Amino acid sequence: MHTIKVILAGLFLIMLCFFAGHLISRSQGFRLAIKIFLPLWLLASGINMYVGVKRNGYRFAEEIPPFLIVFFIPAGLSLSLWWVIR
Repeated sequence: MHTIKVILAGLFLIMLCFFAGHLISRSQGFRLAIKIFLPLWLLASGINMYVGVKRNGYRFAEEIPPFLIVFFIPAGLSLSLWWVIR
């Protein structure tokens, strides 16, 4: 259940980045949003993994598959949207 919540948070962050990118630059807003979102989401996914290892007691190797799922679903969605819209 936690993984689903984190993925939904990533989708919400995509929407916020798209909105911010559109406000900053209407013509290049989508590209800017992807450039903002991907590093932020990598950092957030890494923090989620760190919390799982340090606070919840999981081993690093146990947290790699959830990290990959949590990171790549929103990142893949944002990149596929970029591919379609470009």
